[in-house]
Amino acid sequence: VWYYLNRIRYQTDTSGTSDINAKINFRGYKGLYEVHVSIDGQNYNTSVTMNNDGIYQATINYNGAVAKTYQTTAIEDAHVRESKPTKTAASWQELALKKAGNNGNNNQFAYLKFSISGLTGSPTNTRLRLSSSTISGTIEAYIVNDNNWSENTLTWNNKPSIGNIIGSKTCQTGETFDINLGNLVTQDQTITIALKTTSTTAGKIFSSEATDDRLRPKLIISIDSDNDGISDGWEITYTGNLSSMDNSSDKDSDGSSDKDEFEAGTDPNDSNDLLTILSITQISPTQRQLTWSSKPGKQYKVLKSSTLAPGSWIEDTGILIPSAGSTTSANCSSTSQKMFYRVKVVNP
Repeated sequence: VWYYLNRIRYQTDTSGTSDINAKINFRGYKGLYEVHVSIDGQNYNTSVTMNNDGIYQATINYNGAVAKTYQTTAIEDAHVRESKPTKTAASWQELALKKAGNNGNNNQFAYLKFSISGLTGSPTNTRLRLSSSTISGTIEAYIVNDNNWSENTLTWNNKPSIGNIIGSKTCQTGETFDINLGNLVTQDQTITIALKTTSTTAGKIFSSEATDDRLRPKLIISIDSDNDGISDGWEITYTGNLSSMDNSSDKDSDGSSDKDEFEAGTDPNDSNDLLTILSITQISPTQRQLTWSSKPGKQYKVLKSSTLAPGSWIEDTGILIPSAGSTTSANCSSTSQKMFYRVKVVNP
């Protein structure tokens, strides 16, 4: 169970079993609770709002549709320190992160290895769940295209090369949080992820050696059991079933398909919530600024075409991380008076 207070997510120790009518009692403070539900070996999330402090009886909504998820804990993890290039850090309960400051060589990175096997259905989204011990700030996740390392021998000198950024999240001390990694996982495989922070103050997250399993790094993979390109959990959240949506439906008739809204992270029941370019402003003879509606945790690219002809679209920007808030802007090149632009959601 998760409790939200002033938009900060706290983990509680509450768990229980509902009665035959799906009712369960909660004791706690006024606020919004995210409830993790397990039914017949499958898992999904719902929410409960307590309007007053004390005891509250909630009915857990369940109509037979259960969102399938796959979850696995890191099989190996360790951190490396630039200032101690030959030192190993295996079997620690915490992983240290730090960005080098003005003093130079004191970067600290963490490496996580996950083994994914036994997937059923089509993976649609991957989240990396981490728990902060002492760290506060932005955590960045990067793909590592080399799984040939061991936590017992990993050092700064022999660490695998770090690839592209695949997600980021700002956290607070003591918070458990998810980093959206898009459709990183597509099949049974082994994956290595590196973690960095933008903070020059050293901090720690819990490792796979943490005594409390709930604090250990995990990959949570959403599954599309009906193979319509939309995760089960997303369909159930917005429709309560797995039959009202498919890859061509458009529940709110806003011109954006439900599958497109799933990928964009917009509300398929709200015709005003969709990925759209809001403005184009000429800022110099060779540059225009685009502003579009955006969602936290997503990544974008801007494409351009001077003709709209098939095959004429080319990338104008690299991968863009959205700004805080509901819109993002980017400066785009303009070599001709007439230019068409398109904003695309990019999965890692």
